[in-house]
Amino acid sequence: MTSHAARRAGDAECYSEDQRPGKPIRVLEQPATGEAANYNLKTGFSTYCQPNDTKTLTPTNPKETPKGPTIEEMLQEIEDQFANTNIQAPVLKQSYNLGSGQGEDNPNVYKNQAVNFYVDAPTAHWEGDLMIGHVEIESYPTQMTIQYGNGDEDTFYTMGKPVSRARGEESRKTATSYVYKRSGNFHAYATVSYSGRFRVNGGDWQALDVVLTKDTVDPLLIRVWWVDVGRVGGTCDEDDTRWGCKNDPTMGKKDNPNPRLRKADIRTGQRWHLNDSGVGDTEYSLHRDWPDM
Repeated sequence: MTSHAARRAGDAECYSEDQRPGKPIRVLEQPATGEAANYNLKTGFSTYCQPNDTKTLTPTNPKETPKGPTIEEMLQEIEDQFANTNIQAPVLKQSYNLGSGQGEDNPNVYKNQAVNFYVDAPTAHWEGDLMIGHVEIESYPTQMTIQYGNGDEDTFYTMGKPVSRARGEESRKTATSYVYKRSGNFHAYATVSYSGRFRVNGGDWQALDVVLTKDTVDPLLIRVWWVDVGRVGGTCDEDDTRWGCKNDPTMGKKDNPNPRLRKADIRTGQRWHLNDSGVGDTEYSLHRDWPDM
């Protein structure tokens, strides 16, 4: 079979041994015409060029046993099984505070500093008998799109990884990091694309044309702070409600589990982190004001 890498419009897809134009056909047994190519002993697949003027005979005997499923039907069954494979929902994470002594899941970050995002997206495996034979199917993440909760989003062809930093050091930029330019509380999400491959009866792995997508289920809270410097009289030991002290009533509590979001959750529409009842920080208690609003 002769192949053409740069086929022009109107050209034949392939040519048979006697140079008749035709199209590639996949079969499960090696054809008797001798025109097979890429024959695989393990899977039984072979490809040959069927001339366009090939005549098809229709059997007239109504008692003749119908033929088995076509290769297209068997491949469709594999794709359907891949689509129904139990792929665990990915989890979006960030490692801004990893190594700083504050804990990896600490949601507090600073404005204008790189926040390293990554996704836990485990692979999945399925194995069983289908029409074509004993089939193994694997899925693996190939792309992620992160929505940062402020209207921005980015797409990456890597899932990223956690990155630590020493105490006192600024976070460093990574291939999957993002810099928030405005302070506030945000809900971030991710969507992960999974590709797949399969093999039949222990043969060679073959790629699937189907791509699946999975969304993260839970939002990732990001609390973006800005730094303000001012002069105060006295110490926090004397009065811990002074400006900048831990009980300053104009400052938000870093460990508040239900802060108000700067923008409504992009998937649920709620304005508060855990619910929409309004119990938690307000925009004015998280910061003294919003100079970058």
